[in-house]
Amino acid sequence: MRIDILTLFPDMFTGVFNSSILKQAQQQGAVTLSVTNFRNFSDHKHLKVDDYPYGGGAGMVLKAQPIFDAVNHLQQTPITDLILFYYVLKDNNIHKQKRSN
Repeated sequence: MRIDILTLFPDMFTGVFNSSILKQAQQQGAVTLSVTNFRNFSDHKHLKVDDYPYGGGAGMVLKAQPIFDAVNHLQQTPITDLILFYYVLKDNNIHKQKRSN
């Protein structure tokens, strides 16, 4: 099984992936874990991934472009398993691909 994680903070996962059950699963070849920093896919000269909300207001929102480009890059990698996408939303709910279809 291959698991790809898109994040702006890839170093945050190093400790988790190299300990406990996840480490054992990787050593046995049961799972391949990969973390991708989607900032690397930004088309902005300073690799900016956020922007002001449309219509103003407080806070910032993530741009879709770097995330879409990172997902497209990952989809070009040959795989044999079913692809499912899960998004963690700001209210801690998980948006599953099934809800989108």
